[in-house]
Amino acid sequence: MVSLPDELIDIVKCNNPKCISNNEPMRTRFHVIDRDNIVLRCHHCERTVHQNELTLK
Repeated sequence: MVSLPDELIDIVKCNNPKCISNNEPMRTRFHVIDRDNIVLRCHHCERTVHQNELTLK
């Protein structure tokens, strides 16, 4: 069985248009908050992203 790591780096795009990761040349970084329901939190702006809102880079 495959499980999510504690962090996802440069895999998922933040859906906050004002996030620094969308406006500066930097890697995205998300902390996995809930592995069962796939909920992530952006390291830079702290926006929470749920599975149905994810956009891969």
